[in-house]
Amino acid sequence: MSNGLANRFIWLHIERSKIIPSPRGVPPALLTPLIDELRTAVQFALTVGEMVRDPDAEDLWADEYPLLSEGKPGLCGAITSRAEAQVLRLSMLYALMDCSAAIKVPHLQAALAFWDYSEQSVSLIFDDLLGDPNVDRVWDYLRTLGKLSRSLIHSILGRNASTEEIDRITGVLQTLGRAEWRKENGLDVYIRLNDDHRRYQAMNLRWAIKCYSRVLHQTVWVVVKYPYDESTYLTVKKALDLTQTKWQIWPDAFKPADGSPLYDVQGN
Repeated sequence: MSNGLANRFIWLHIERSKIIPSPRGVPPALLTPLIDELRTAVQFALTVGEMVRDPDAEDLWADEYPLLSEGKPGLCGAITSRAEAQVLRLSMLYALMDCSAAIKVPHLQAALAFWDYSEQSVSLIFDDLLGDPNVDRVWDYLRTLGKLSRSLIHSILGRNASTEEIDRITGVLQTLGRAEWRKENGLDVYIRLNDDHRRYQAMNLRWAIKCYSRVLHQTVWVVVKYPYDESTYLTVKKALDLTQTKWQIWPDAFKPADGSPLYDVQGN
């Protein structure tokens, strides 16, 4: 997934709204006008050479480009690493569907909204995966079984993983808040933590911060207010590592010296 193939596609999470055993199809009265509009747009596109952004769209593109081109860690970052190219293509398609040779602000805004949904979809679909084969494999078993011993981890990895590699894998899972270490009957055991709520909390937090930064066109400081616990800290860190955001753990009284806005995250 992280070898450069997945990021050539736009990933979308889609759920059907209803179950219809015997669908009748779209009525011609609704479908025919759409076909006519599409045919008109295709015929127009065949006449277009070079496409450019108008001045207002160029300004918006300049504002958005740093965030689009910023590299992000993990498997999700690898899958969405062609953000600027994908948004450019989408904006061109929206302009051509509008029979316009110039990309205008509404076309670019539509492309950005489409890409934002795609990024959310990638986070929802692949957020549990890190792109590290051994960690992902052990996590898959831990998530299913709920508890793993070191000897079982060794078996899962084909009995050829070193002690250092097992230490690394379990360390990653503990750092991410997915597992905790316990001693049971003299054995080191790793217990799965319920990560689902943290996963969705991190995705929603990341999305909110991204939107907030986009609207204000500036960097946003994020403050985790006291009292905070380790799970809140890990959730925030995971979310902010994927955004272009300044952040720090500060008490309520903290105010940025440069007057940047705050996005408050209450601890438990």
